[in-house]
Amino acid sequence: MKSNLDITQLAFEYLRHNNSGLNVGNEAEFLVAVQKARARFADLLELSPSELQGQCRKGFDLKDFDG
Repeated sequence: MKSNLDITQLAFEYLRHNNSGLNVGNEAEFLVAVQKARARFADLLELSPSELQGQCRKGFDLKDFDG
């Protein structure tokens, strides 16, 4: 999927809004978390719309399974 999103900004916003599971003790750990989020978002932005929809469905299914 083509996008004009800045992957680094997306990673920062994700970590900022979803920090409940983020246990960062120092700057190095935070940068590692950002790099991991960047890699994940880069992978997702390469998907076609139908592939992305399938990934979202899997996530919702796992959430329902855990809940």
